[in-house]
Amino acid sequence: MSNHLPLERPAVVLLLLMILTAICPAQQTLPIEGSVTDLLSGERLPGANVQIEGSALGAATDRNGKFILNAIPAGTHTFIVTYIGYETITEQIEIGASERQPLDFRLRPLIIEGNIIEVSAQAEGQLKAINQQLSAKAIVNHVSASRIEELPDANAAESVARLPGVSILREGGEGHKVIIRGLSPKYNLVTINGVRMASTDYDERSVDLSMIAPNMLEGIEVMKAITADQDADVLGGAVNFRLKEPVMAHGDVGTRRHIELQGQGGYNDLKSSYGNYKYTGMITDRFFNNRFGILLQAFIERRNLSSNELGAYYYLNGPELGIKNPTFIQRLNLSDILRDKQRFGGTLSTDLALSQGKISLTNLFCFSDSKIENRSEFYDLDSDMHLYRTTDSRTQLNTFTNILNYERSLSLIRINSKFSHSYSEKKTPDALSFYFFQQSVGLNEVNPRTNPNQIQNYSADDPLITYLSWIDEAGIKARERQLTAALDFETSISLTRHISNTFTWGGKYGYRNRDYNSDVTEGFFHKGGGQDTRQAILDAFPWMKETVPSGSSNLPIALFTDAKYKFNPFLDGEYTLGPAVDINLMRQVHQIVKTEGAAYQSYIRNDFTSTTHDYSGNENFAAGYLQTEIRFGPQITLMPGLRYEQLKTSYTGMRGNSSFTDSERKYNHYDTTMTRKHHFWLPMIHFKYKPMNWLDFRVAYTNTLTYPDYRSIIPRINVTNTRVYWNNPDLKPAQSENFDLYVSLYSHKLGLFTMGGFIKRIDDLIFYSSGKLIIDASAYEGLGRPEEEKILITNINNPYRVSVKGIEIEWQTHFWYLPGLLKGLVLNTNYTHIHSRAKYPRSILEVTHLYEPPWVIKTNVDSYYNNRLIDQPDDMFNVALGYDYKGFSARISLLYQDNIFKTENFWPELHQITDTYVRWDLSIKQDLPWYGLQIYGNVNNIFGERDSNLIQGSLFPATEQHYGRTADLGLRIKL
Repeated sequence: MSNHLPLERPAVVLLLLMILTAICPAQQTLPIEGSVTDLLSGERLPGANVQIEGSALGAATDRNGKFILNAIPAGTHTFIVTYIGYETITEQIEIGASERQPLDFRLRPLIIEGNIIEVSAQAEGQLKAINQQLSAKAIVNHVSASRIEELPDANAAESVARLPGVSILREGGEGHKVIIRGLSPKYNLVTINGVRMASTDYDERSVDLSMIAPNMLEGIEVMKAITADQDADVLGGAVNFRLKEPVMAHGDVGTRRHIELQGQGGYNDLKSSYGNYKYTGMITDRFFNNRFGILLQAFIERRNLSSNELGAYYYLNGPELGIKNPTFIQRLNLSDILRDKQRFGGTLSTDLALSQGKISLTNLFCFSDSKIENRSEFYDLDSDMHLYRTTDSRTQLNTFTNILNYERSLSLIRINSKFSHSYSEKKTPDALSFYFFQQSVGLNEVNPRTNPNQIQNYSADDPLITYLSWIDEAGIKARERQLTAALDFETSISLTRHISNTFTWGGKYGYRNRDYNSDVTEGFFHKGGGQDTRQAILDAFPWMKETVPSGSSNLPIALFTDAKYKFNPFLDGEYTLGPAVDINLMRQVHQIVKTEGAAYQSYIRNDFTSTTHDYSGNENFAAGYLQTEIRFGPQITLMPGLRYEQLKTSYTGMRGNSSFTDSERKYNHYDTTMTRKHHFWLPMIHFKYKPMNWLDFRVAYTNTLTYPDYRSIIPRINVTNTRVYWNNPDLKPAQSENFDLYVSLYSHKLGLFTMGGFIKRIDDLIFYSSGKLIIDASAYEGLGRPEEEKILITNINNPYRVSVKGIEIEWQTHFWYLPGLLKGLVLNTNYTHIHSRAKYPRSILEVTHLYEPPWVIKTNVDSYYNNRLIDQPDDMFNVALGYDYKGFSARISLLYQDNIFKTENFWPELHQITDTYVRWDLSIKQDLPWYGLQIYGNVNNIFGERDSNLIQGSLFPATEQHYGRTADLGLRIKL
């Protein structure tokens, strides 16, 4: 497949249609602005529908409850304003030919039997999400700020995971990345107010969502089918976080200062720790006759994200096709991880109202510092060895996003320009690890088909003969900075009273700079001056000589034990750990090793490890689009669009040979820079049909793509004695053709019920490839004859199409019509089923023996095997049942995920799938009668559910992560 879609018949038809509707003669008129508010509270209502009766003229209110009608002729018109949960109003209004006053529609909550239906906090958040979802042009799911506040979610990733089609990756029980429609985090787009966030990963383009605190958000949008005016670098979906803005004037209430303060403490039962806390504050106000607004918000947080983790590694012995081969365990890894994470950040937002426009500046900054103590033990059956590793490290992550936005409405056109800066820096500055091992522990007696929980029974552990083997210190740093500028235009025309058109076009330019650097220093006590280094340690700590026999060259782990550190029952008592290494002592020993080891050449910088993965580079991005929204009366909306994207990448990587002796001290390498350019034409079309005022159908056809990971496109080569690690400089971005169909039913009683399906057909998806023999080295840029007859390790564009399809069902409702206390019930539930089919490339070496020269012919036979996509779940189910009564509110929520595919392999017995995951969370709050105070409590993971991956051949655990339950108790005040 070529690296761009040719501008063929569908794109040409769309382009001509948009141009014709734009230049068609029509009556151009002055715009009308207005707002829709709650009659009682003055709160603005986002997603309200404003329609002129019997025409195609209408609009929906934005997040601030405002709307603009651009093509309304002078005269008397009947306006119909609707909002689920509120009474519909109909007003006749005289529209002047020249001067046009703003319109302000005030809706009253539903009245049943003479009584106004009281909208609780949970129901209010639900109604905002429902109305915004119904009024959206594209297929999108919404989470409002009110709903975010009601859920016991630690961060934004957890909030997103409650939407249909979304699953989550966790670390220490806290969600940090999301999977949308079965596609891994790197295939999804994350934006702040529509601006792409810089990647926070060392290797790929994904973003850590745990950096976004829920209280900073006005809402969350998950785009399932994008429009032509949005970045197309998205296969699964796009997550847009909308930050809170300065307070608006509310009808007759006028300007008001708004202050929110919140403080909470928390408990982690895995480590019996009460050290969790979180404090947030926000103040917003308007000045200079409402023209200038400012919002300042900050938070500081500390969370214990400790976990008990298991990893088991399996193999097959002489496997055969067509039968179920037995799986054998090779190694067991047990890790007690003490993870203390601190975060702080905030936003500073300002806006200045202009005549027919606005300038706004939004700044977001977030910092996190994770201190990690990892005490791990490895049981290796092949070498009959028990290895202890203790690591003391910290990971720091800093992110900044700055957005300058200018909006202006002229008589015939609206202009929106945006300039943004986004930066991320992730580093692990000095991860220090100590390794101890004991040989001949009795693991050769283990039946390799046994359950992992039986292995420890065979290991004869003795801390006096478990010796210090080596030490290493690693530092990693990755930075990314991107600058973007975008300019968009919009104009509306009325072709007839029953046909109107909104035409938008614009462009965008971006620049991204990226670099990665690692540095590793290590010392082996069995090499070089290891004996002298060991003696230096004993001289620095004379008390150690009481344990170490005179003349011994070994330092047993018993010297480094921390008697105060206690292991909790590991994985609910199924395993035992110990002894625990004293990390403070480990740091002191390290200082001796750094000084003495350097002198004895037993502690050196590993030149190969420190160099081979380093890279730097930049990307230039440009895009342009045309899009038109044609409305045929109030029932039919057609929105075709065409997008052009271009990406130019230029990266520098290392090429070298580590097969030479002592490459650890001197790695033979050189730098190489590769530049590539890709461009695409991406046609899209959305169709919406609303035959009834309680029913709509949506159909979307879109084309999207995803660019290769950074680690895949750097021009790195490393040659070993038997293998060649060769990065493919000609990797193409993958492209996806997407089809979506959604049906929505909605009413005051029903709420919103949505059922939809999607199909994705993905070409050129990038997969890992190993096992191919290099027969002709000239086929691979940068290689020569010395690399022939070695195994090639690389990434390739899959020549086979990947298909993903699924269904999503969602119901959101408020049971206000039930009798008595039942009217306080609020329900949000959704179900998703996904199926994917991918052909994974596989190469088999075929050897033919001849009776004459060249005697042997070796041929690569390319084949494939079928499987699902990594991270694709079969079934997901969410339900949140809330209850409100006066100032009391409670919500219990269930998250169910089943059979997520985690690791692919040619042999199905070695596939990894997740065990069924069922998690319950509870949130309770109570308003207090003083100064707007509210007390609240959350309990997360009530029943202590663990994340588990199973090896498919035996259903034994391949990985487990146990993080227990957490609880928070807090106080919130709103003034």
